[in-house]
Amino acid sequence: MQKRRPLLIAGAVVIFVGIALAGINTSPGLNTPVAVYPTDESFSASPQTQISFRGARPSALTGIEVTGNKTGRHSGKLKAHSDGWGASFIPDKPFKQEEEVTVKGDFDVVDTDGDGEVKFETYEFPLKRKSRYASKVKDPAGMRPGFQNFVSEPDLHPPTIKVTRKEEGRAPGHVFLGVKAGPGQDGPMITDEDGKLIWFHQVPKGKSVFDFRTQEYQGKDVLTWWEGLVRKGFGFGYGVIYDSHYRPIKRVYAGNGYYADLHEFLLTKRNSAFLISYKAIRANLKRIVHGTENAAAVDCIVQEIDIPTGLVMMEWHARDHLKLHDAYNPYSNQHKAFDFAHVNSVFEEQNGNLLISARNAGALLEVDRASGRTAFRLGGKRPNLPQQPNTFTIAQHALTRTERGALAVFDNGAGAPPESGVFKGRPARGLILRQPRFMPGMPPLPVFVEHALEPDKPRFTYSQGNVQELENNGFMVGWGGDQPWFSEFSNDGQLVYDAHMIPETLDTYRAYKLKWTGHPEYPPKVVVRDGAAYVSWNGTTNVHQWQLLGGSDPNDLKPIGDPVRRHWVYEMRLPIPAGQQYVAVRGLGKRGKTLGTSTAVPASG
Repeated sequence: MQKRRPLLIAGAVVIFVGIALAGINTSPGLNTPVAVYPTDESFSASPQTQISFRGARPSALTGIEVTGNKTGRHSGKLKAHSDGWGASFIPDKPFKQEEEVTVKGDFDVVDTDGDGEVKFETYEFPLKRKSRYASKVKDPAGMRPGFQNFVSEPDLHPPTIKVTRKEEGRAPGHVFLGVKAGPGQDGPMITDEDGKLIWFHQVPKGKSVFDFRTQEYQGKDVLTWWEGLVRKGFGFGYGVIYDSHYRPIKRVYAGNGYYADLHEFLLTKRNSAFLISYKAIRANLKRIVHGTENAAAVDCIVQEIDIPTGLVMMEWHARDHLKLHDAYNPYSNQHKAFDFAHVNSVFEEQNGNLLISARNAGALLEVDRASGRTAFRLGGKRPNLPQQPNTFTIAQHALTRTERGALAVFDNGAGAPPESGVFKGRPARGLILRQPRFMPGMPPLPVFVEHALEPDKPRFTYSQGNVQELENNGFMVGWGGDQPWFSEFSNDGQLVYDAHMIPETLDTYRAYKLKWTGHPEYPPKVVVRDGAAYVSWNGTTNVHQWQLLGGSDPNDLKPIGDPVRRHWVYEMRLPIPAGQQYVAVRGLGKRGKTLGTSTAVPASG
């Protein structure tokens, strides 16, 4: 099949001021062509791929024919997406490598040059010795000064948070961190602004947590994160969803034979999730990095997964839309496969299109959702929008759009780890980029830096990091790998909050500031020591008072004294009056309502 380079969608420059491009409609009842994934002219599809259709009721998807030039006509099942606005055809058998597949149907499809067919090719597996990834990231053992200890939770050891700046102008919310990389326990962690622990969840040894935050699923607030095995720059795992009672709801896996990578787990109002996957495929590197014709490149795949069904709703491949020589710094001795793109974030725009960050190409992309083609490219070797020199990023992360139409991105300033302790690059920064309003008949004006979010002292980090727009239009910045810091900036770019983890060998992939209300389904925990009851309730956000209960019968305990106002610390110490044989502690809400009661324990400890 002839390989054609992606076309630039007309009018791309006006994206920055929020004017929608043509794309697939995401709401039922609109008469539009059906988008098919893998998209027309893709040459990087998985031999295990399903064929996904979006933009019509499943009942309208009739006459589907799927034919491979090596495997022939494919039978299969058409399974509906949970939102009722698409379906996936699941072939009864996989395709072959390097097979051309033709998809037809009794309906109009997107981007087929009027022939009514979608044609794509499957990739070829590379030699195993050419397709290796980096080694597994070692997770140091042992505990160091700085980890917290609790009498009531003796097995819980989250890091300490030290706040070094706290000024007026901050947005409300809690801090969300995915603790990892250093010694001690890894896991999702919520604290208040003062660094006081609210919730910590240790993940199994050998696994890490990335991208921990609150999102919405099925109309309710939930906690989400990525969890899995980490290699240097690559992840092999799944998305995790917990409810407000800290109960697991779902694990979300990538489809079409891929593993979910660590870089993104983004939910939508359609009850779907965007994931990224990395896959080594055969590539000709004869003119790239002194390679050979029979070499391997790392394709980056963006998928939207229907969470209730696990079906793939859409799919985009970096190999189809970026060139191998777009890469700046994709190769090291640890990697056998050529990592030319290293896509590390996906963000859905209001018009349905996707913002994608390609780290190793230094490029910020907007992608037409229906066709997969590039609407605009900012930065990198082949930008198609004018921009001021200080807007170029190096190895950037976490591209999003603000409510006022600007682009928010974390500019790492360097694309490789330090050599011999010498950092080659410039300090990291958060960037708010804006395109001046487009005037008909006039050439577009260059993109400029509206705000550069920088701390008092430069911070250097060659990987990870994010910029989050807050509800007061300020910004939260996580400084990423090798940096335990996270900061808040006002809407005019002034630093108003700064904090970091201790031990400082820890870090978090992204840092968020978000509102959250937690109601644990499990009871508070109480341990008696030295004449006092130590009580904690991992994850609670609404206990305002603790009431000590006591008596001689563990099944009939009475309140002792007045409730004690909670000092918004994780663990409270309540002295036990003499004469008690058993004690328990009851958590009370703002108006004195009982929220939960611990089990009774002997008062002697």
